[in-house]
Amino acid sequence: MTQPTEAGVGAYVGALVVDQAARRWRVVVACPDHGRLPAALARAGIAHRPAYGWPSDRGSVDLVRRGRCGRFPSRWEGLPLTLLEALAVGRSIVGTDIPGIAEVLPADAGVLVPLGDEAALADAVALRLGDTGQAGREGDAGRAFAEREADIRRTHDRLAALVDRVANGVEQRRSRTS
Repeated sequence: MTQPTEAGVGAYVGALVVDQAARRWRVVVACPDHGRLPAALARAGIAHRPAYGWPSDRGSVDLVRRGRCGRFPSRWEGLPLTLLEALAVGRSIVGTDIPGIAEVLPADAGVLVPLGDEAALADAVALRLGDTGQAGREGDAGRAFAEREADIRRTHDRLAALVDRVANGVEQRRSRTS
């Protein structure tokens, strides 16, 4: 399973060409089937039409499960929800070492590679596809992390507590200056 960002379509396609040329992987792409990506993949001569879908849509967690390893060659990210979804279903992760991915990915759940190093990205994915034991251990660690840290109820509780603290702090500051 792999996810491009609209801003990084060129780099994404370049990395995918390296991956497929060397290894003939089948790819599940976690993005809508529109925009610049399908045309860019066709121009690059990608050997098959990837399965497209958007993991955050209701009922599409099966898309994330279809992949054996999550591949995130992003140039930038905010909070990478697709990465969290891949962790939650127990997929080992290979991502670029950028803010967002580096902040979310636990060290024992996958690996970070330098931004722009398509060969390192492909090699890291190949290692996980070839060593199911390592990929399984990383997937288990990712699932445990997601259950512990990314549960929606806990996230809402933490967010509510943070908003409460900030709101109370703002109220205290206002009362001192009034």
